[in-house]
Amino acid sequence: MTTETTGASHRTVLESWSSLGEKTVFVLDRSRYFTHVSSGHLIEGDSSKKNANEDAEGTIPPFDRSLWTCAVEAVVGYSRLVWDLFTPEQRCISMLAVGPNTSTCPLEVASEPYVIEKICTWRDEDQNLEHLFRSLAKRSHCHQISLPQKLTKTNDISAYPNCDLESYMLTALDQALTDLGHLTRAQMERRSAKKGSSSSISNGNYGRVILISSFRSEEAIQKVVTEFEQGIARKNSLLSQAIDQDRIPGIQLRPIDYCDLVIVNTFPIHDEGPCSKISDFSAFKPKLHVKTYSVRSGRMIAGLLDNLCLQHNNLKSTTITGIPMKEEQSASSSSQYDVEIAHCSSIHEEVLGLGDTYLNGIVANIDRNGFPCKTFKLNWCTPKLGNTAELQHCMATSRITSVDVNSRPSACLTNFLLNGKQVMLEIFKSKSNRMITHVLASHGGELYIHSLATSKHKQNMGDPPPLSENLGGKVGDYRVNDFVALMKQHTLVRPSHSIEDPLSRTCNIIDRQTLYWPLTLGHTILWNVRNMIGDLLVKIPKELISQTDVDECKQVIDNLVKFEKDGHGLPSTTIVDMVVKPAGSSKAGASKLEQLYKLLWNELEYFLRVHSTTPEHEAVLDHLLERHGDRNHHRGTKRSASKQAAIAPSPMKKQKVVSKLIPEISDEAAVEQLQQTAMFYKTGMSVFQTWSSLYHQYHRMRSKLPFACRTK
Repeated sequence: MTTETTGASHRTVLESWSSLGEKTVFVLDRSRYFTHVSSGHLIEGDSSKKNANEDAEGTIPPFDRSLWTCAVEAVVGYSRLVWDLFTPEQRCISMLAVGPNTSTCPLEVASEPYVIEKICTWRDEDQNLEHLFRSLAKRSHCHQISLPQKLTKTNDISAYPNCDLESYMLTALDQALTDLGHLTRAQMERRSAKKGSSSSISNGNYGRVILISSFRSEEAIQKVVTEFEQGIARKNSLLSQAIDQDRIPGIQLRPIDYCDLVIVNTFPIHDEGPCSKISDFSAFKPKLHVKTYSVRSGRMIAGLLDNLCLQHNNLKSTTITGIPMKEEQSASSSSQYDVEIAHCSSIHEEVLGLGDTYLNGIVANIDRNGFPCKTFKLNWCTPKLGNTAELQHCMATSRITSVDVNSRPSACLTNFLLNGKQVMLEIFKSKSNRMITHVLASHGGELYIHSLATSKHKQNMGDPPPLSENLGGKVGDYRVNDFVALMKQHTLVRPSHSIEDPLSRTCNIIDRQTLYWPLTLGHTILWNVRNMIGDLLVKIPKELISQTDVDECKQVIDNLVKFEKDGHGLPSTTIVDMVVKPAGSSKAGASKLEQLYKLLWNELEYFLRVHSTTPEHEAVLDHLLERHGDRNHHRGTKRSASKQAAIAPSPMKKQKVVSKLIPEISDEAAVEQLQQTAMFYKTGMSVFQTWSSLYHQYHRMRSKLPFACRTK
């Protein structure tokens, strides 16, 4: 068969490929051929028999399994990997079985009706192994009571007249398209959220159909593909007629934008008939991508579906080597085992950036039941005692699950992690050439792997410089306790109900709380007089404040006016010593108190301005401007003259007035831009350095004085 490819088709499949794994429909063939024919894979019935020389009397001989049993086990392994690593909001699996509606008909009957049974649906409660096992047990049939029949040269698939797939299998595929047309709960939530916002969240309906059956020829497969492609067009036409996407709220149907059809042609291990001669092929079509695989039953089909699960869900494999385990509780020495785990591919991005020097010998090809698979080999690093509290610089994280969940080493590793232990994984070349790259840990009963920062990121992660070398000067000048309280106040927790884009909302809240947040106590007056202003610093940053809060804030402003009138003292700060206090002045004490209050009023006004987003906030700001204006109106002539001198300083002297620190902006067009740029906690500069830089930059551009002294 030929591969059909076009440029437009490639673009379509590339745009939707990441969303194809969100919905997967399995269509399982439960015909008499599948349930009655032996797979050729023998299973040891008595595991207690240690060697062939022992007496075989009373032991269970090896037994065979049917094609149906092997196919179901492979699908269960695929589903387990998906459900262990993803939530129902991320991946959903639906499962259909098609076969005869009765188990009493003899094998020689040429034609009989078939029935389609739903094993799993898109419901969240169906997305687990417990429900899958219950559904399979309810639909078990009496065909499995007799031992499967082995095929001979004259007894291949053509000997079963009921294996003509063209009738019932196409009906099952049509039901699979119907399931893809129904939206999952996560799709409906995203669709309703996008209607009320301008978000760019993908709203397409993509999915994958995996058909597991046996075919007699490539022509039979081609007919199924052709009918399936036409079925997409027919189904989309029916879905478009059934719903009005723009007017009906709570839409649960949507046409299929793109579909990936995977056909698995399986046959017994020793079969050499026409079914085993079918070759693999792929085809790209406008709304369909087709990929077929021919695989023998038993371990081979299980290995194929494990590999397909990694490909379909963008997963990678990691093999943990050198895990020490004791054979018995009282053993004096331990043996080393390997455990293969699966996880999201982003975990290996840091390791891939190290180059071939480190990757040589780390990326290995392994044989997974007859199918090659790449895996990253990382060495077990014995954890240090008490290292569980240490923080690691992680670049990515993902859930993990064991590929062979039933093996003893996998169970031991899982129990070790669930007991609260952490495991370091390293790239081991030699004792002098090793690097810890990953950490395994358990969080809330789930197993995770963390990708640690490599050397290219660690070079910027050295020990931070002493706090005394930064802007604050003294270590005790930093607002450490306030920062700890800020982090505790904004600790992320799971929301009690569904809200739109919770991460963006959290970032917006933190942005508002830190619109003005001085790093050190020496660069602020407000946070040094919290005993005088009460809860004003807590109430104003809120998004909404009540009328009671407004009245309390107004009372704080009135009290500040009274404190200044009575000459109430204020604590000195680094700003005053650096900028405000005039050196050598005989009236330094009086001038210092005056400048302290001037800085307090300007800082308070700026604090209120940047948070004034509601009428209640503006009412507090207006009250401040009103009360401050009344206070300045009664000042004496002598002090007014000194302020006029501060407005027009001598060009030969450096201007050092409080209006340069937190001034009133006279150019309204530049207010928003300057406020965004002047946040010194983001730029790393002090208040004085930030505003001075803006002052000179603005003066050069506008050729005029950008800031006017607030008092006249």
